[in-house]
Order: sequence, then C-alpha cells, then structure tokens
Amino acid sequence: LEAPNSAAGFGVSLSRSIDVDSDGGPELAVTTFDPKVPLLLYSLPLRLRARCSSRFQPRITANQIRKGDIITVRFTANFIDSINGKSFPAPSNFKARSYQVNPDILWLERYDFLSKYPNSTDFLNELLFIKQSFKLDPAKPRFTLKEMSDIRVSSSGSVSANVKLLAQEDAQFMELDTIPLHVAFRSVLPDSQCAGYTQSCPKSTQPLIDWSDCVWKLPPPTYLCPPHPKCSANLQISINGGADSHTPVQFGRREDVNQTLMFVLRNNGPTRSEGIRVLLKTLGWPKNETQLGIRVLINKVQLKDASTGVLLATSDRPTSRWSINLPNNGAAALITSQQDTAIDPDQQLFIIVDTFLSGLAPARYEDEKSEDSEEIDKFTSPGIVANVSSVIEDPTLETNVAISIFDVAYKPQIRINPGAAPPALVDERKEPPHLS
Repeated sequence: LEAPNSAAGFGVSLSRSIDVDSDGGPELAVTTFDPKVPLLLYSLPLRLRARCSSRFQPRITANQIRKGDIITVRFTANFIDSINGKSFPAPSNFKARSYQVNPDILWLERYDFLSKYPNSTDFLNELLFIKQSFKLDPAKPRFTLKEMSDIRVSSSGSVSANVKLLAQEDAQFMELDTIPLHVAFRSVLPDSQCAGYTQSCPKSTQPLIDWSDCVWKLPPPTYLCPPHPKCSANLQISINGGADSHTPVQFGRREDVNQTLMFVLRNNGPTRSEGIRVLLKTLGWPKNETQLGIRVLINKVQLKDASTGVLLATSDRPTSRWSINLPNNGAAALITSQQDTAIDPDQQLFIIVDTFLSGLAPARYEDEKSEDSEEIDKFTSPGIVANVSSVIEDPTLETNVAISIFDVAYKPQIRINPGAAPPALVDERKEPPHLS
C-alpha cells in the first residue's frame, strides 16, 4: 500500500482482535492521518470446505464397461465453515453458480505432464504400446461429460447434481486397473465482477470453496496396494482376546437379561483392507414359538475406532463410510463399509453389541429330550457368532470368525411346605389326635 505524494500518510492494522463482521477471520483496517477520511476495512472472503458424497448407476464393475455406456454419478455437497468448523447451509443463489466436472482427472493430468515435457516418457507409454490400448488418444479423456442436470439446493442447504459420463472405449482398452477413473466436481463464481470481491458481492452469497474432497472414484477391476506386489490383508475378529468367549448367566436372574458384548476387528496387514463386511448372527433359537428356550436378541450395534474412541456408526444412525443394518426380529446384524473406506494395517475397530436374553425356559433343555436323539445332538447353545470378510484377499480365514456363548446356569427352586397343621381343638382328650 502506498499513499500519493499529495496525500497524507496512513497506517495499517491487522490483528485477530479486529473482527467486525464476527466471521472468525481478521479484517485489515487502514486509517489515514487526515481526520476527514473515514476508516477503510478490508475483509477476507468467507472460506468454506465442501464435503461430498456420491453414488453411481448402474452398479457395474470397471471391467464390465463398454464403449458408449453411460454412467450417472450423483454428487451431494455439504459445506463447512473453515474458520469455526460449523455447518454452512448453502443459500438458494448457489444454484446460479457455474458448475464444472473433470471427467478423467488422472488421465488428463498425465497428458498435461507429457505436454510440458515432450521428450519424456513413462511406464504407461510402453504399456499402451505393447497392449491394444495404443488406440486411445492420450489427449482425450477415456470418459466425456455427456450431461450435467438436476442441480438442486435443498432446504437443508446441500447442493446436488447428476453427472452423466460417456465411455469412449471398452474397458479392456482403458487400463482402469493402472490409471483408475477419478471424476471431480466443483462450482465457480458466475459473475466476473465477484472475482475481485467488491462490495456488490456479499461474503455469505459468494464464498471461496475448497472442492478437493469432491472426487468420485470408480472402483478398479483389481485393487492396487503399492509398494506391495498384490493386495493381501489378514483380518482378525476376536472377543476377550480369543476366537470364542463364554459368558455365565443365571436362569431367572433379571440382572443377566441385558448383556453387552464387544468384538475387536483388527487388520494384521500387510496392506489395507476394503469392502469390509461383518455379519453378526444369533445362535440357539428354538425351532418355533411354542418350544421353550432362550432367544438372544440384538438390540443395538455400535462401531468405534479403537485408538480414538470416535463413534463411526450405529444401527440407528449410518454414516457416509459405514452402515449397520439390523432387522426388526433382532436375529442378525450386518456391518458394511462404504466405497473408499478402508482399514489400515494394525488398525483396530470395536464392535459393541447390546443384547437381550428373551424366552427363559422353566427347565433345563436336557429335560425336554425328544425321541430323536440326533436332534438333541444338533442343539446349539445360545450366543452370537461374528464373521468378517472383505474384497481383499485374506490369507488366513481361520481368524475371521468369533463366537460368544451364554452359559446358562440353572439353579433349582425348591419350596418346602410344613404340611397340614393339626387341628387346634380344645377338648377333654388326654392323647393327641393320630395323623395318618
């Protein structure tokens, strides 16, 4: 900042204590030595961070794509204030912003690099020359933007849009396992005057937005786990440090009706694990409603990060990375990871299961033996079994199952009656009456 020679000098103040508009960011105050000139305030633009979720149709794998296929990706963006970390509902005028899509980020970034250094080459050049993929034009994306439509601003302040991508070649020619398909979504200011953020562009309606999180990734046909030669993750699920656990419960004791179990899910490596699926299933249910027995009901399931204690998901509140499905009868529960969610090597998750023991029997199961002895041998004690799997190769499947058994202790309930009391007759008999 410089003052003209004919003007009075000025002073500049920049401090965290100067926050006139209470947005959490400082203002730049400029004052002159001329008392007739008013104070000038320069405010930083409002800075937001976009958090995006995406889903695509049809649900196909990368190796099923054919030339001319159309993939529709639905982007949904929510905004967070970078200063205070609070949610920022998008105003209605966000619909008028100019929205843009990069249909093939990695492919075009590679082309830009080779354009700047024409004499250089990379491993993909040799790969494409050897294979049939040489028919691809490196200057053009493998997918093009066919249409972007249905741009909406919801009442909750989120922005969503549909993006249709057109495949230019069959999957066998696009090397999607070497260079995955990444699609970026963003919006820019529609008014050129707002590039300078003059007084005609209010901060709340024309903020600066970080769109780096708004990238959709098509799952590759084969998972890449550099620097390892292939993806391999040994998943282990345990309870109380082992593959099985026995919890004693006493028949007829109300304090034992509600039980909480905690399974530990661990990735023993060597690479990350994706596409995780944990099935919780109850054991020992009677064959029908009339048969006496104990039914283990799953009431609630929680998933937590073991190192931080952060709640990742619950059975009544799924998140963008994890979901837990719990049927009404409480007989099972399914935990699944969403796209791009992985468990790193040596990472642990806690699976907390709240159960209810229903239908307590008035006698031991052994007292209700049927004539078929084979059916008795097939009887399973009440409990819960947890089975984990993933799309990544697991070399040791023996560690993928953990069982928790409820050992029911039946204590006899004995009532002692004094019997019939002798008649309390008052008469002249000298001998007591004989009781038969």
